Amino acid sequence: MDLHIDLRERLERLGVTRGMPDRPKPALKPERSQHAAGITSVVDGELVETSLGPCFVTEELRPAGAAHGNMILSTIHTYQDGTVAAIAQDDDLHGIDFERAAFIDTETSGLAGGTGTFAFLVGVGFFDGPLFRVRQFFMRNPGEEPALIHLLDDLLQGFETVVSFNGKSFDLPLLDTRFVLTRRQLPLKHAPHLDLLAPARRLWKERLSSCSLTSLEEHILGVFREDDVPGSLIPYLYFDYQKTGDAGPLKPVFTHNVLDIVSMVSLTTYMARHFAEPEAAGVAHGADWYSLGRCYENSGWADKAEQAYQRALTAPCAPTTRYRALENLSFLYKRQSAWEQATEIWQNLVDAGVANRLYPYEELAKYYEHRQRDYAPAIKLVCEAISRVEERDLRPRRPRHRALSELRHRLARLERKIRCAD
Repeated sequence: MDLHIDLRERLERLGVTRGMPDRPKPALKPERSQHAAGITSVVDGELVETSLGPCFVTEELRPAGAAHGNMILSTIHTYQDGTVAAIAQDDDLHGIDFERAAFIDTETSGLAGGTGTFAFLVGVGFFDGPLFRVRQFFMRNPGEEPALIHLLDDLLQGFETVVSFNGKSFDLPLLDTRFVLTRRQLPLKHAPHLDLLAPARRLWKERLSSCSLTSLEEHILGVFREDDVPGSLIPYLYFDYQKTGDAGPLKPVFTHNVLDIVSMVSLTTYMARHFAEPEAAGVAHGADWYSLGRCYENSGWADKAEQAYQRALTAPCAPTTRYRALENLSFLYKRQSAWEQATEIWQNLVDAGVANRLYPYEELAKYYEHRQRDYAPAIKLVCEAISRVEERDLRPRRPRHRALSELRHRLARLERKIRCAD
């Protein structure tokens, strides 16, 4: 028997053949069409030549007196006192000059950040006399990043403040990384920075399910975008452009970037008006009044906080918001030693028995024990609280076993005091 023939037959039965197997051909990359629309034919701008290469630059102009949503852009200059600093809880923003502020937004190759993420489009908005300009820098491919950074560096030298939306966490750190990689320092890295996301959450998270910029546009500014491109799709549109050379689908990205920046101006103005003049701004929701009360309290404005909490109690709002407003108001009174007002709130909550909160029992017990030296009502309150916590009718903020231990310790101390008093 021919062993070679036998081996070949056995291998063929196993599906093994001589020679190179037929491998599937790799998928062909999309070819750049000779008729694909370049960026200069899609967006009105120009290729600017720099010592580091070209970069596409475009600019949109709007009258400073024009409206965007329910705000006039130039109205922002009315609030250059301490209002913005109070909203942002940042003293560095006191006396901010919006004529010297750069409103910055980036469109990037990804949303995760890190050195692998770059900004292929950077928009900078700024006031220029009677105009508000949005200048956009776009790189057609990553090789044009040095030119983009060069032009952006040159523009930002003329400003002293940054305004962004989530820029402290994303846009500015990303730009800083890209500047470092090109051996430059981001001009506004250490400048005062108004990041609108944090104050927006402080003012409206009680009422709105989302404090994204588009949500704030719709619910706060009255701006509704048509045919807007979702931010999550923007990196894919750019990479498709890299493959095909067709810039047509990128046009909405430029519009998206402009709207983000112009909305920052209106949002800043609305925030300041909402904060400084809530009545004139037409604040109507109890949740918004409650949030304002917390902001005023954090700023040390006790009188304004009290007024805001009171308005929250009379305006339409959810029961949970009402109870939080009552709680904050009662502790505000306590800090001011306004015991009559504080104890009235606590007693009403105990009598109503609907808040399911432990603190009114504890606060009233402490008031009777330490200020009135009246131990009998304090003992009654603590006993009732122990019973309701054991029945899980009251919800302490700390662990239940710890709350019960502290209540029993307080009860034992009160019983000793009442025996000594007798």
